[in-house]
Amino acid sequence: SLLQEIRIVVEMALSACSVLRKHPNKFKIFIDFSNSVKKITPVATRSLHGPPKINEHSDVPLYPPIPKHKTKKESVEEKTKNFMAKLGTVEEKQYQINRPKYYGWYSYMLSQNWIPCDAKEFLQFATQTHIVDGLPDYYSDKDEGIDKLVDELAPLIEQTILNHSLYSESEADVETDGLPMRDSWANNWPEGRGSILKQVQSKALVRSIHQIVMGSLVGRAEHLEGCSEDFDARNDAFWFRGGVGPDKNMLSKRQGIQKKQKEFKEKGYKERGEPIYVLGEDDVMQPYERALQYKGKNWIQLRSGDPLPPFIDRDSPLVTQSQVPIAPHDPRAWGYKAECQHGTNVPGCWPDADHQHGLLMYCDRSNQWNHQAVASEGALSSPEATKDQNAAKALLSCFGWLLPQACHLGFSPMTEITFPLATQATVTDGQHWSYYAYQLNTTDLTTNKPEEHTHNNVMWVGEDQALFDKVEDGKVINFNPSTLAPLLKMYLLEPQAREYSLTPYLSNVKTVSNFHDPYQRQFLLEQIRHQYTNRARHLAKPEMYLWEKMHLVDHAGSWALGMGMRRNRWFQMYKVSHLGKEHWHPEFESYDAKNHRYIPKALRPEDYMRKKGLGRRYNRWKPKLTIPLEDKAAVYKLPKTLEYQPED
Repeated sequence: SLLQEIRIVVEMALSACSVLRKHPNKFKIFIDFSNSVKKITPVATRSLHGPPKINEHSDVPLYPPIPKHKTKKESVEEKTKNFMAKLGTVEEKQYQINRPKYYGWYSYMLSQNWIPCDAKEFLQFATQTHIVDGLPDYYSDKDEGIDKLVDELAPLIEQTILNHSLYSESEADVETDGLPMRDSWANNWPEGRGSILKQVQSKALVRSIHQIVMGSLVGRAEHLEGCSEDFDARNDAFWFRGGVGPDKNMLSKRQGIQKKQKEFKEKGYKERGEPIYVLGEDDVMQPYERALQYKGKNWIQLRSGDPLPPFIDRDSPLVTQSQVPIAPHDPRAWGYKAECQHGTNVPGCWPDADHQHGLLMYCDRSNQWNHQAVASEGALSSPEATKDQNAAKALLSCFGWLLPQACHLGFSPMTEITFPLATQATVTDGQHWSYYAYQLNTTDLTTNKPEEHTHNNVMWVGEDQALFDKVEDGKVINFNPSTLAPLLKMYLLEPQAREYSLTPYLSNVKTVSNFHDPYQRQFLLEQIRHQYTNRARHLAKPEMYLWEKMHLVDHAGSWALGMGMRRNRWFQMYKVSHLGKEHWHPEFESYDAKNHRYIPKALRPEDYMRKKGLGRRYNRWKPKLTIPLEDKAAVYKLPKTLEYQPED
């Protein structure tokens, strides 16, 4: 009868539902309504149409492919690094580093003149540098030619010290006529002026010594005749340091996610048919990368056309088997502050300069941290503390000078260097001299497992030496000219051309100034110069005010309801808007152009484009910048105007 048929169909449907509840993802069922079978068993089938395979046996073992990366993050990182390495010009690589961040990276600022007393181990970890006591054999070997030069220059340097101590007066030595605590130009704290005055005097003395040494050696060393001199040049370095533990904000965020996941799992919620994944304690404490930005100014630096010869091979045990202290703590633990700015790599010159390789640099011996931390010198004036601070300053200055040099050769903070680069440094105030040699062997420090890093940078540290004790009664007391012997060897170390290419990751163009397309060349140069000025954006970076975090995020309730229908803020819109977080969230907004470039009315090629603003951003004439650069963007998209291409 009809009722019996309906009862059979209902029982079959209930049985099918029971099977599906027990095996939601493993099986499919087939119901034959022509047969009144009440017991239904699951049948394994393929996802495609057709009957199941009868026999899937294979004589050869068939294994699923093993993924190359454990997580999606590692896959994205490798894809990004490969894309960076394939870019053909230096400016494209510089632009690509800052491309994901419209307002810049949240970077920890490392200053050359602000070195905490206990920051040596952290800076070793931040730069992956191993320190060796004693200079390489080249500087310690006895050389009669150097001894003759020292004897020849000793009277000139001694007289220079007397002139600066007794017969020279700078503007810093002259007292102002302003009254303290009334005039803005007055000296309100005479005791605090001593360090500034000493720095000015030391700088003048060091420049005079450099002038004497350089003038006497130019005719004897050919590489010094063509080298470039920089005074107070801008030195910036930007890189990522992995393996740093989470700070309190990241811990709070991860613990909140973990708490919510546990709640959802207890309620039986599932994600794509599987139980909710709950973060473990190891996931909560997982380290991640930090952006570090170094800024410094060397008193004097010399640049040459060829690099210095490496002190050791890149495959030496000192590079591959040496130990670097691991300090996986947030940089704020040492007092470093964070700012939001674009990452910049500048070795004192632009990528188009002829001399890109560092030969020698002079660093200031003063340290602002000592004046800000304590009112008296005390323990910070001990020889051990002074040596550690000077070594930390030399380490940071050398790495901050060599890394941008490597970036100008086509490498980057995400592209590993393939050959070593070397430089020399002296940290001095004109009276006390410390000498250092540094070799850069690695630039990619993004790994979160620093103990597995295969190559280390190496720095050799010399002993602190005094050129003289003081000037008294018109004489230089305990004048020791042999202190300058390592300095003369640094000047005379001749750069050598390498047998291999120094730019393996650059195209034949190398820099965008040699790019054939005038529009893209000018456009990219404008963008890079604007990035590297780090000027404030036209619109300030959006922020979340404290009252908003309290009443609209952490404790959303009556206050949020009282806001009514007014416009939502960015931290609310990025969750619900179809434009997504790339449009609303400042941390995910990219540097790419949102609109096409404005075309002045006089340069618009068509008459209709000059009326009522039509065509002011017409993309046919002003295309957006794309990375990598296009070969024929300007040829087919731009008119021949006086702005970019002169008419025939």
